[in-house]
Amino acid sequence: MKIYSMTATFGKLEHRQLTLQPGLNVLCQPNEWGKSTWCAFLIAMFYGLDTRAKSTRGSLADKERFAPWSGSPMAGRIDLNWNGRDITLERSTKGRIPLGQFRAYETASGLDVPEITAANCGQLLLGVERSVYARAGFIRFSDLPVTQDEALRRRLNNLVTTADESGDGDRLGAALKAYRNRIRYNRTGLLPEADVCDKDPRGTQSYTEYFAKGTVPTESCDHHISLQICEASGKIAGEYCPADQVVTRTYIVGAEKGSADYQYCATEKFLNETCNIHDAETQDEEEPEEEPADPPDDAKPEETHEPEQTPEKNEE
Repeated sequence: MKIYSMTATFGKLEHRQLTLQPGLNVLCQPNEWGKSTWCAFLIAMFYGLDTRAKSTRGSLADKERFAPWSGSPMAGRIDLNWNGRDITLERSTKGRIPLGQFRAYETASGLDVPEITAANCGQLLLGVERSVYARAGFIRFSDLPVTQDEALRRRLNNLVTTADESGDGDRLGAALKAYRNRIRYNRTGLLPEADVCDKDPRGTQSYTEYFAKGTVPTESCDHHISLQICEASGKIAGEYCPADQVVTRTYIVGAEKGSADYQYCATEKFLNETCNIHDAETQDEEEPEEEPADPPDDAKPEETHEPEQTPEKNEE
């Protein structure tokens, strides 16, 4: 991001403009010229004013400390370049809220830039939270006492551990933790059973992993079970279930009740029930009676011998 110019009605600044040159800009001006006021204006334009802050006996809240001396409404404008686009930021007083109205638009066309809002402007353009910017990029005497800030601590920790303070390390760690939890929940980490673990109803649960020497698993998976199921009853097949109605299915064991995986689980009740449709009687009904086989075509007909009839004698 590069700042071209700033225009402010802020504190002692009344419609004052400050134009910056490419590179490093150093303001060498006398006391009370407005150097600190310009710095305060810059942070107020990026992050807004904390209108809830109240003045104390020792210091004034920014909304009162930088109220325009002229009595005009507090307002400001910054022209800058962000990601190759010339953009203008404007904040103005809304009712009784100083700098409560915000707008970001393309300088040339006037079209709104919706991704930049009053809430995310500073962090999006500068890449850090307000508290971090106030302790790193903008330091005034009132901020010199060191106080603990979680956002700054997190960024310094990322810088030391990963050489990157952008927060990508935290996001990567969270993603790896979530992935590890999914692996622990869906997979046992043990050696898969052949033709069982890869037939999990949720999809194959077998995968390739590299282990350090001496850490290779030696036990087989106990998270899956393969059962013979009768399609007619949907229960474990019994000895009388017809072979053409028996299928092999894989179930998981140990899923928590109410979880998404519970529908694929072989519960204790399921494991103790067998088919109640097929039994010895149904098997007898299904088996057809054997019909006598037809004789072969070349079989000779059996010869029958009838007793010879003798003629009756008529005696006169």
